[in-house]
Amino acid sequence: MSATYTKLRTGDWGIRVQERAVAAGDVVTVHKRDGSTQQETVTNVLWQGAQGVVLCAIVPRERPANRKGGRAVPRCEFLVRGEVDDEEEACGHERGT
Repeated sequence: MSATYTKLRTGDWGIRVQERAVAAGDVVTVHKRDGSTQQETVTNVLWQGAQGVVLCAIVPRERPANRKGGRAVPRCEFLVRGEVDDEEEACGHERGT
């Protein structure tokens, strides 16, 4: 059995599994490009190919919070460059800290 990470159409990370039947709830060992491995839990099977290839969604990882303990908020590039004063007006995010 071979499993690797793949980017899904949703933009999330998933896994591509070969030579094995996979179901929701299964824990799969994924091989990274650097040779290390990581355990991932399958949330659902998205697609099964005729040659044994299976694409699966996995449990998403928590994004690290910013250093002050709040949630991570993307920064507006226009605000960073000083082209606008109000980030919410520029791109619709809440202001980052």
